[in-house]
Amino acid sequence: MPTAIVTDARAIAAYYRSEYDRDSIMIPYGADLGPVDGHAVLDQLDLEKGRYFLYVSRMEPENNALLVREAFEQVKTDLKLALIGDAPYAAEYIRSVRNTKDPRIVMPGSIYGSEYHELGSHCYAYIHATEWAARIRR
Repeated sequence: MPTAIVTDARAIAAYYRSEYDRDSIMIPYGADLGPVDGHAVLDQLDLEKGRYFLYVSRMEPENNALLVREAFEQVKTDLKLALIGDAPYAAEYIRSVRNTKDPRIVMPGSIYGSEYHELGSHCYAYIHATEWAARIRR
């Protein structure tokens, strides 16, 4: 039987407090900060420093990867979109996300560690489109 609620962000902790009147133990994720010099993963994915949008999540409907991809396809830009992530239980959804002919979109699956840090360091902008973000701001 669980003895505590654990959250990973202040906004999620506030959500549980307001929605369920429950406090939680917050254990935040850490992140490496600052630019990195490397560009091996950019070369591998045919991305240029500062010339791509970065979206990272579990590829499942509540994280809106399909909506991000469809919206990007409507944008007139020569920047690229890197959709990073996977989910072993969402094969049908991932197939729909990958169903594009837009050459500006790259979808290599999951990327971790120094390569992930490299992607975040060199992107033009990071896209965060989860349902949780929308629910918390209501």
